[in-house]
Amino acid sequence: MPELLWRLHRARVTGRLTVTREGVTKSVWLAYGQPVFARSTDSDDRLTERLRQRGLLTRDEFETAQVAIEAEQGARRIGEILLDTRLIRKQVLDESLHEQLVWILDSMFHWDAGAWTFHDDETSDEPVTLNLPMAAIIMEGARNRLPLPWMWETIGGAMRHPRLKMRGDRPRVLEILVHELRLVPSEQAWLGRMEGAESIASMLDDFEADERELVALLYTLALTERIELLEAGPTPSVSIS
Repeated sequence: MPELLWRLHRARVTGRLTVTREGVTKSVWLAYGQPVFARSTDSDDRLTERLRQRGLLTRDEFETAQVAIEAEQGARRIGEILLDTRLIRKQVLDESLHEQLVWILDSMFHWDAGAWTFHDDETSDEPVTLNLPMAAIIMEGARNRLPLPWMWETIGGAMRHPRLKMRGDRPRVLEILVHELRLVPSEQAWLGRMEGAESIASMLDDFEADERELVALLYTLALTERIELLEAGPTPSVSIS
């Protein structure tokens, strides 16, 4: 799924991606390659279920919401029903809808089978849309969903030497990466060591190194073509006098 989503992003497509696996169907709307909305038939992806799991609805409030939703029979959006019944505030609803969209997307990242179709030029008219860069969505899925062996396969092994692609001023490139991938400080710290001289194995030898954190970052950088994974470190230049 991450590879498929990134291909669609690079192609700047507009339309609806539908993915089906074991009776579950998830749809993602894209505008010029950027995900803007998602839907799922999985009960775990429902807004009310996500609110209950996050402690934003009590059990009684959850049951009240279910009764109100069933009474509407699909005539109105769930968010509107929750607001009208005063079970949630507008700001919390918008934040929760955004979190739900990300959840629907990255919950597909561990799927290793299924079928997908793409419907060109089909747009979404939902009032709340996703405003997170595709690279950040992939980074989030790598942190929390993707199995380590899958990511290691993409990276190519611990003896590779990662080197960031510098298209411009280095501080500016790092600033852009931090923003686009929504990196936390510990992830940001790894970027400064990706100059090609140090192997991944050497980086992981650090006492406090977190393998999943580093591998997830390297995987995302490799998939989004922000990094080179060299077979060995760069050959030092030799001055001949």
